[in-house]
Amino acid sequence: MIDKHLRGKLYKWAFEGTYMGMAVLDSDGSVMVYNSEILSVLQTIDQDIYKQNIMDLLVSIGIETKLDMEPMCHGQKGISQDYKVKRNGMMAQWYHIEVRSLFGEKILFQIQDITLLKASNEGMITEDKVYLPAQTAMGIAHEVRNPLTAIKGFVQLLDDTNVNTEQKGYLRVISDELDRMEAILSELLVWGKPKKLTLSQVEVSSLCNHVLQLIEMQSINSNITIFTTYLAHLPPLVCDEDQIKQVFLNLLKNAIEAMPSGGHITIRATRQENNIQVEISDQGEGIPKDIIAHFGEPFQTTKSGGTGLGLSICHKIIESHEGKMEFITGRAGTTFNILLPISGPRRLLSEGRE
Repeated sequence: MIDKHLRGKLYKWAFEGTYMGMAVLDSDGSVMVYNSEILSVLQTIDQDIYKQNIMDLLVSIGIETKLDMEPMCHGQKGISQDYKVKRNGMMAQWYHIEVRSLFGEKILFQIQDITLLKASNEGMITEDKVYLPAQTAMGIAHEVRNPLTAIKGFVQLLDDTNVNTEQKGYLRVISDELDRMEAILSELLVWGKPKKLTLSQVEVSSLCNHVLQLIEMQSINSNITIFTTYLAHLPPLVCDEDQIKQVFLNLLKNAIEAMPSGGHITIRATRQENNIQVEISDQGEGIPKDIIAHFGEPFQTTKSGGTGLGLSICHKIIESHEGKMEFITGRAGTTFNILLPISGPRRLLSEGRE
């Protein structure tokens, strides 16, 4: 049995730890319990909505559709629907509403403002089709994030209860897999909508050495030695340090995974006219021919458990820096060649650094 203190923590995780506005209603549609997010969505942030009827609250934001609560009080199928609200001289607002039966003739009401998501989906109809997978991925990632947050909270709370050693092992496996899911969602969000660049002057050798520290244990455990060669007196590079680190980290992780039996990785940094060139070479078996034609495209991968987003993200980051990323591959291994303008992306510099 879960004690009252733990029940309180579960309530906080499930009810307050979500991005959706939530409320428990009685059979008449009156609010019994609600979370803080619903106040924001219903634009009642400074009000107490206890015992107010949900229909009246929806009318206040322009949703005049009547929701029939009676069938749901008796366990019948709920509602899951999008509603569009038009206001004179203003952009249309979109809301997603879900209503479902709970215990004891209680009803769970959920609402979310999905205006930005809808605007993206409507806008992409007139855009190049290449944006369709990105917008779809963002939508999926945002929707999955909510239940994932609640599940992670419940797993952590269950781990605090009196469970035996075997059950704790199961919970650790679940927790690890949830962490992996969260990492994939983060990749989807970055790929779907890359962050704006924050430019600064960065020493390439220092940047590479920092990335090497991050993967040191992975390379040691994989019996891989990494050699570095940096041209003396390289000028500082104007770039988004965190994003370029992500590129190098992704490429080095791929190189390590390409050599399951161990080997060498070489990193060379040189200057090519007004650019800095960074080469990352491994001794793997190379990239299969059937993958090369689609290499760097999202969801194209040689890994059984991979998403294929890592290299696609790398391409986007390098392109946003107005650089180039190319590769040469064969049975002797793969070399990635990254070329970045020393002075940074001219477009952003002419507009003012972001």
